[in-house]
Amino acid sequence: DCARLKCVALTMDDGPVPGTAKVLDLLGRKRVNATFFVVGQRARLRPDLVRRMVNEGNLVGNHSWSHPEFFGARLKMIRGQLTRTDRVLRRATGHDPVLMRPPFGEVTSGLLRTTRELGEAVVLWDVDPRDWKDRKASTVVKRVLKRTKRGSIILTHASLKTTRQAYGRIIDGLRERGFTLVTVPQLFGGRLKPGRVYLRR
Repeated sequence: DCARLKCVALTMDDGPVPGTAKVLDLLGRKRVNATFFVVGQRARLRPDLVRRMVNEGNLVGNHSWSHPEFFGARLKMIRGQLTRTDRVLRRATGHDPVLMRPPFGEVTSGLLRTTRELGEAVVLWDVDPRDWKDRKASTVVKRVLKRTKRGSIILTHASLKTTRQAYGRIIDGLRERGFTLVTVPQLFGGRLKPGRVYLRR
């Protein structure tokens, strides 16, 4: 009940990669679920990891097929990036994704129109530890713990080894501060509207 608890959502972009298996192992040991925004061309190569994400209680969302920029892109390109990834996720999990995160957080009118038609909510973030720039586990941990507030959506990149090394300390540190880690739909009580942008609860 995130109306009562200090809930936050840990999200992980750009996978699946081989190291994603260790992330899932860690989440299992810690009894935590996260939200993975996967890149279609990587998900196609590792459908077993995508299935495992879902089977273990995590949420899987669309992060485009090849991670292009959407600013200035034609509607046809945006739709193709999403629908191609949707097909891969549907084959892997048996379900259509209900969440989408645009590459680089680039939201356009075409993206909103397309996600509304596809039945996917657009999920951004309010906590960015800039793990892609400063690839040091202790720095990532420090920034996440300093910036996270009740209702936060935390951005991390599961493709980065240093970030994967930080997950355990991030989870423990958030829990020590009284936070409950949930998936994005759980954060919003399961009510996310297709085509709408969500930054935090």
